[in-house]
Amino acid sequence: MFYIIMIMLFLIFIALFYFVVEKQKKQVKECSKLLAELNSLNEIYKNKFLILQDVYKFKNECSSLQKYKNNCNNDMIFSFMCNQLRGYENIWKKLCSDALYNRKIYQNYINYLKYIKIKNLGLSYEEVPHEFLFMSKNRYLKIEEKLFFDMQLRPVIDLKVVLTVYYISPAGRNRYFSDFSMNEKYIEAVLNKIEENKRFEQSAKYQRQLMTNSKRYDILRRDNFRCQICGRSQSDGVKLEVDHIIPVSKGGKTVDSNLRTLCHECNQGKKDKYEQ
Repeated sequence: MFYIIMIMLFLIFIALFYFVVEKQKKQVKECSKLLAELNSLNEIYKNKFLILQDVYKFKNECSSLQKYKNNCNNDMIFSFMCNQLRGYENIWKKLCSDALYNRKIYQNYINYLKYIKIKNLGLSYEEVPHEFLFMSKNRYLKIEEKLFFDMQLRPVIDLKVVLTVYYISPAGRNRYFSDFSMNEKYIEAVLNKIEENKRFEQSAKYQRQLMTNSKRYDILRRDNFRCQICGRSQSDGVKLEVDHIIPVSKGGKTVDSNLRTLCHECNQGKKDKYEQ
């Protein structure tokens, strides 16, 4: 019986304590000039911040444990992110720009917070009614500062990306996960690398690198191993070559539609001429 009474008294004490705390918070909210100015400031700034996610997530599922281990090194992670963001560069550039914009606006917001705090902290203590529930000034300041902190706007001001590399065994018994966090500077480096790769892919050097032995054979077979100008084949004693219809020196690409089979003589006669 004694323990039951003690438990009941403890619960009553907790309920009373909670009631007092909530009542004091309500009194501070109703009287505080600091919190009133914060509310006004929040109304001004809440629509100025651009919307960003807290974290942008990517996943890389590996088909084997060895691939999982290989994909967890820095070079492979960077290469994976280049592949993931390619084609979406404008979107990610805007996200980086939005984060920078939010940081600038947030700095202005913080400066105003400092100003109104210095100006108004504790100023309204005398206006709190004490006839029902007395509150010391130190207690008032603690509550006011806590509410001031809790009520502040906290927009996303930094771009954060997390890549999860993982492998799950076929039976599901073994699971391997690794998370890699990336900041805004890392994403900007990825975007710069994508732009660099695109410039290189437009170069004649890159287009010539795409002309592999396998690609040559595919074009020769498509054209029935015959010169597309004179019609001769190897049985006629000619050497067959694969030609860029629009030369790479003039912006031609190593794609099937821009390739054809020519004999050595026809190809030499054409050289870098562009036949429309």
